[in-house]
Order: sequence, then structure tokens, then C-alpha cells
Amino acid sequence: MLTLLCFHVQSQVTDNFSDGDYTHNPAWQTTSGDFIINADKQLQSNNTTASSTFYISTANALIAQTEWEFRIKIDFNPSSANYVDVWLGATTQDLTASSNEGYFVRVGSTDDDICLYKKPSSGNAVKIIDGINGLLNTSSNSLMIKVIRTSGNRWILLRDATATGNSYRSEGEVTDNDFNTSSYFGFLIKQSTASFFQKHFFDDIIVKPFDGNMPPAKVVSATAVNANTVKVVFDKPVNAPSAEDVSHYFISGPGNPISATPDAIDGSVVLLTYMGSFTPNQKNTMIVTGVSDIFGNTITDATVDFYYYKANRYDVVINEVFADPQPQIGLPAQKFIELKNNAAFPVNLKDWQLRDGSNTATLPAIDLKPDSFLIITTSSGLSTYQNYSTTISVSGFPSLNIGGGQITLYDESGSVMHAMTYDLTTYQNELKKDGGYSLELIDAKTGCLIAGNWTASNDISGGTPGRKNSVAGTVTQSDPDYKIINAFLSTPDTLYLLTNKSVDSSAAAQKNNYTLSDGLSVSTVEVLPPFFNTIRISLNTAATENKIYTVKVNALTGCDGNSISNIFNTAKFGIASDAVQGDIIINEILFDPISGGSDYVELYNNSTKIIDLRKVFLANRNTSNSPSSFSQISAQGRLLLPGDFALLTTDPVWTGINYPISNPDAFVKMNTFPSYPDASGNVLITDQQGNIIDEVAYNSKWHFPLIKDKEGVALERIAFNGPSDQTNFRSASKDVSYGTPGLPNSQSRTDAISGEFTISPEVFSPDNDGTDDFLTITYSFPSGGFMTNIKIFDAQGRMVRYLEKNSLSGITGYYRWDGLDDKQQKLPQGIYIIHFESFNTDGVRKLHKKSVVLARRF
Repeated sequence: MLTLLCFHVQSQVTDNFSDGDYTHNPAWQTTSGDFIINADKQLQSNNTTASSTFYISTANALIAQTEWEFRIKIDFNPSSANYVDVWLGATTQDLTASSNEGYFVRVGSTDDDICLYKKPSSGNAVKIIDGINGLLNTSSNSLMIKVIRTSGNRWILLRDATATGNSYRSEGEVTDNDFNTSSYFGFLIKQSTASFFQKHFFDDIIVKPFDGNMPPAKVVSATAVNANTVKVVFDKPVNAPSAEDVSHYFISGPGNPISATPDAIDGSVVLLTYMGSFTPNQKNTMIVTGVSDIFGNTITDATVDFYYYKANRYDVVINEVFADPQPQIGLPAQKFIELKNNAAFPVNLKDWQLRDGSNTATLPAIDLKPDSFLIITTSSGLSTYQNYSTTISVSGFPSLNIGGGQITLYDESGSVMHAMTYDLTTYQNELKKDGGYSLELIDAKTGCLIAGNWTASNDISGGTPGRKNSVAGTVTQSDPDYKIINAFLSTPDTLYLLTNKSVDSSAAAQKNNYTLSDGLSVSTVEVLPPFFNTIRISLNTAATENKIYTVKVNALTGCDGNSISNIFNTAKFGIASDAVQGDIIINEILFDPISGGSDYVELYNNSTKIIDLRKVFLANRNTSNSPSSFSQISAQGRLLLPGDFALLTTDPVWTGINYPISNPDAFVKMNTFPSYPDASGNVLITDQQGNIIDEVAYNSKWHFPLIKDKEGVALERIAFNGPSDQTNFRSASKDVSYGTPGLPNSQSRTDAISGEFTISPEVFSPDNDGTDDFLTITYSFPSGGFMTNIKIFDAQGRMVRYLEKNSLSGITGYYRWDGLDDKQQKLPQGIYIIHFESFNTDGVRKLHKKSVVLARRF
């Protein structure tokens, strides 16, 4: 059904869809259901028909001396069967009509480019601006596009791949005056299969008269790429012939450059080469005159300052580490460390150092070119790696312990340039951690990231010395937020803050960035190497016992550019007290993880004390039944405040992935972990003297008896103040993936109303429109241990869906039905009966029946 709307021809089009409606202000025309306004207030495609072409258009009379600008995202790699045509000026509202005439921008094609076309009313479209090939050759493309038609009928096609509207680059220009009439503006989409459905997004649309009296281009910046090359960036693309004239650039001292070369892709960038070298860290002032932009406007005497810098932190990074050459997969059986130069200029490594816990290696005078690699190894490994790339051997080469360690790179002045730490979990692969594979940096440009930026090589030989890493790409951070993850006092007047990412050291060192409660104030601040995620604050006055303080960080930025938010910028701390029996309880245990997984133990502070986990140990009992295998929970201060959880594990990444109902902020990574057998064992927590704080002598028989496969199922404490024995532990619910690490337990006792279940809504319509798409079945039992069966029958009494079969439920929870049958096919609209049966091992059985209506749209 076509959505018909009344509208008048508009002199200007402006729409950011913030009103959540495309039927007014302005009014758009489309087939009903083909487009929606999504939750982000964007126009989004919604047509789910394969091999279809559909459109949306609105009135627009502007075509002469006009400027068009819009934001577009296509969440796929385009092709000849999947692209978008943006009609700038069309004569018919139906953009699919063969009689349509005008101009359009095609976003995507076989060449993955952005091009301008014109189309007569009878005949085929003709490409008049051919954009850069391969620009859209990615799985997701978000950008802004601007098109200008000047008073002289010159068409200019610009794109901003940053989608900010501040970095437009030219795709080309042409003079054309064939069509001068327009009635509509709009988007035409061509899509092939379901892989492309609902993946077109549009926003911030502006069509307005073009103001030809634009100011000339401005010089945004000048940056020394190396000792004699400067990159000049303008705020808009410049005219190539004028930009190539070396007389248009002058620096007092070096004079004019010997060459000026516009960037082949970025039309707003020009590279200047000078005869001599710039003095490091000395200001240079460049005068730019006579350079014209793509609109013909000429710069007169613009000045810009720049410096030639030495290497900064993270310009050179540790890019690959080969710590365990055995078994030999394909690489030589010799350890190595690879460095990479991220900077845009060569870096001389004379007197730089690599250090680990015991060894120091000093590097020779060698120039590491931009985006190049240096392999560093022992004398015995030199000849084996020289065939790969530039290789040096050094005395004092780091030991590279197989089980893990830390490597730090220093420049000639002793400043930390990069550091990395690793253990067997860093490989993120159970097979490769056993040897023969190197560890590779994923995103060398964000070498400052502390976690998640290293993994085992994917190369068939086991590593990539001297070439691009096999895993090179962008890091998907499991926790993109920048936050304080720990705060503790080492002494009553010395506070440490630990962040999850490296901080901007200069901002973090400002005293006014920290606000403390209860009269405490800051004396000095220091950001500590080598990871720059630890901040040491000296206090003017000492903290007192039995008081919880709060520290608030006002303005900090992480190394990835994210600023700390008000959600994560506070932490509590205080002077810790010693824990005694009962202060900390064992709240959850995973002793039989799935294959490749790790055990975990969850603690809960059941006291009013502040407890430092440095003074608490995890242990088991040996064959003589004596406490054994004591493992310190945290080597650095880690406070467990009253009512807080701490989840102990050697592999927090695996735990977070396999137990999504969890709180990673409560995770404490331990280097060593006592052994807890699958059948039975003892979990102990003790103080420094070995005094037992709590103990659970668990047995796999404690699990709910009707669970057939107990691997990956945690045991949860029911009541905090109950005993640490079988009567107070139960299998975690299936609802929470059989574990709640760092969160309240699914089986914890509550005062919920027992023996009841509810259904909402009683009429639901599973059509993916965001409203009543699911039927929610909510339950509440008097205790844990109930098994649930949910069957769904149609009005004729036929079972159409076995929703849950012998599922272990929590005390409270819910299930959902999506309106599909057991074959995952849509069921017709009508009345259905929900048959909800539950029972436990005590013989208690409950049965509920409820009718619901499944509605469908025609």
C-alpha cells in the first residue's frame, strides 16, 4: 500500500527525523512499511523483499545553484545488485519510474565507489563524475556526502568518510547544464537478498541554495612527517595545479620547498619536501599564499606553525613476541621480539632499551622506517631470522618466560615508549598456548590499550616476523567505557587509582581533577609507568579508620580518546580491616567448567568491614586433608567493600563470554588458582596466617539431580547467612546460563509470591515492529529446584510448540515465545493455550493454563 501524503513544493529541504515521523515537516512518499524511523531517530530501510527496488521521496524544486548534504550509512559491502541512488533532482515522485529525469548520486556499485549520474526521461543514466574505486570496499560504510552545483553549472561531488561533516574530500567535478527542473529529492534502494535487508540509514538531510560567496580554503595544520617533509592540511580540497607551485609556500630559513605534491586520495593534503633538515622541537612558521580551493577562491598570506618532533610514546611499539618456539610449527626454533614504527617518520633506536624482570637489552643505532619492522633476537637466532626482515641480535635479550611476563620498551632518555604483559590466556586459544605460535598485536595504532589487544598468530607458520601481523585489525573492546576499576590506600595518606585503560598523563597529573569526600584533599598526583593506568595521589591529611571515602575524577581521557563519564568516575576506598571467620563467604563455585574453560570462585563481603584482598588467600585441602595450595587473591590492593562481590578466576575473558549474566567489574584475575576436582573438593579462603575465613566442602552430588550434563553449571549459595554446606547451595538456573559471576545469585532466597505465573501481553503481534513482539511468561516459586515444561496448543488442541522441556528454573524468572512453532515457522493468528507445568523432587507439582491471542497484520 502506497503512503499518500499531501505536500507543497518546497524551496528548501531539511530533515533530521528527530520528530520520529517522516509523514510531516517535510512529508515523504513511500510504500507503507518500506521505511521506518528507528530508535536513533534515523530513516532506515525496512523492506524485506529479495531482489527488490524501492524508494522514498519528498518535494524539492531546487536544482540550480544548489547545495545538497546528507548522512548515509550502508551496513554492507555494496555491489551491482546492492546500492543506493540519491536523487538530487527528479521530475517524478516515483523514483523507480523509467520516465524520471534529473541527477542522482550512486553510493556503491561493482567498483565500490561514489559517482554522479544524469538521466534523461527517455534513455539510460550516464555517469558524469566517476568517484574513487574501492572507497566502499568494507563491510560497513558510514559517511556524509555533499554535492554542489554552482551558478556556472559546475557540479562538485564531495564525501566525508569520517561522517563528521568536517573532512570532506573531492570525488571529482564536471560542468553540465542538461537539466534545470526538479520536483523531488529522495533515496532509491536496490537490494538482492536478506543479508542486505534493513541495512540502509539516512539522516541530517539539507537541500538549500548554494552561496557562491564562500571564503577561500584555510590552512588547518602543518605537520613535520620527517626531518625534511611537511604535510599541509587545508579545510577543503585544493586545486592541484596551484597546490603544486612551490613558490606558494615559504618558511624563514629553509625557504621554499623543492617539491609540492597533492595527495592522490585526499585533495585537502599537500606534501612539501625541503632541501635541508628541520631542527627538532623548534617552531617553524610557514606562509601559504596563492593556493586556490576547488571553488576557485585563493588564499592570501595564511600562516601556520609546526614543529619537528622526536618520537612520542607508542610511535614505536612491541608488535610481536615469540616466547615459546616449541613445538616447532614453521618458524625457526628461536625466540624473538618484533618492533613496529607507527610514526610517519623514521626513528633512530640508538640507546633504546628492552627490559623484562631480569634482563636489559640496549639497541644499536638503527633507523626504523615508518610502518616497518625490526626483529630482535639472540645471537643464535640472528642468522635464522635475517631472511625474514631486518634483524639484530642483542645481549641481555629478555628471557621471555613461557608462562608469562612483562616487556617494556624505553627510549634513550629512559621514557617508556610501550609495554606489554602476557600469560597463557593472552593467546586466546587452547591449542596455540602450548607453543609454536607467536603473540601478535592486533591494533598497533592503539598500542596503549592494556587488555584485549594481543592474541595468537593466525599465520600457518605460527607467526609473521618482519611483516604485517596476521591478526592486524581494529580491537573490539569487551569494555569500551573508560572507568576507575580499583581504588585503595597503600598508607593512610597515599591513594592509588587503577583505570582500565592508559590515561592522558598530562591531564591525569592535574590536582584539580580529583575531588575527595570527608575533608580529604590532594597534595600531589603522579601517573605511573609502564602502562600509565595507575595514578598515585598523595593526600594532605591521612584517612581515618572505619570510614568509607569517595574519590571523584572530574576530567580524564583514556588513550583511545574516550573521556571518563559520570557513571564510572567515582570509587570508594578506606583503611582496610583484617577479615575473620564469617566476614567473607564463598557465594558461588564453578568447579567443573566446560572443556577449555576455567574454574571460578565468587566471594561476598558479609560484614561491615573494608577488606583488602591482598591479605586474603584462596586454597584447597591436600590428600592429608590439610589446607594447601594457598594463592594470594590480589598482588596489588583490591578492596572488597561491605555488600560487594569478587569473582576470582584465571581467565576473566572466558568467564565473561560464557556467562553473559555477569559483572566484569567484579572480576579479579589470579595468576595461580588452586585445583578443584570435578567430583568433590574443598574451597577455602584464609587470611595471611592461614586462619580459615570460610570453607565449602562441595560435591557434584549437590547439583540438581535432573540436570544430566553438569559441566559448566555453578553451585550458588541460597542465603548469605546460611551454612556453607549442601543445604545452602543449589545449581544455578538455566535462565542465567547456569552462573551469575559477580552478580546476585539466581537461586538466592527472596520473599517473592510463590506458586504464581503471569502472561503478558494477552494479545501479542510478533511482526518485528518493536511493539508486543514477544509473549512473556513470568513465574515465581517458593523455593529453587523446580523443573518446568511449557507446551503451546492451538485452538484445536494440537501442540504446536514445546517451548521448554524439563528446564531447571530459578526461584523467579521468565520465558519468551516468539510466535513460531517447533520448526521455527510462523504460526497463523488465532487463540493459543499456554500449558505451564512445574515440579520438584519433593513431589510438588503445579499446572497452569492460560489462553492468549496471536495477532498478525495483513
